[in-house]
Amino acid sequence: MTVHDMLEAWSHRRLTTAQALELTGCAIEAELRQACLSSDVIPRSVLYPCEDGPGAGRFVDVTVRVMVSPRRSTVLVERQGEPASLYETREHGREIDGLGAAVEAAVREGLVALKD
Repeated sequence: MTVHDMLEAWSHRRLTTAQALELTGCAIEAELRQACLSSDVIPRSVLYPCEDGPGAGRFVDVTVRVMVSPRRSTVLVERQGEPASLYETREHGREIDGLGAAVEAAVREGLVALKD
């Protein structure tokens, strides 16, 4: 496994922070995050200041992106890195219309997938 692979595994929560620090040789999480950025890996989002407890690790990861251009914006809601509930081009000022429902739908779909 390459360092890049390890950073991706940490980013996608397949490795704990402690495991990633040991495997990559980084001393602290901030170095791990910097290594991700240097390797074109998006660092994991900060959910809590510490790792989840024993048996944890199942989660629904939802990302909302708004790409703003001079004439309009593109709103994208992704779940687990895959396009999910929303991918729309919208007028400026209307970027957030209905966004709560789209995020809620993405989380609900993700929760159903966790039951499988």
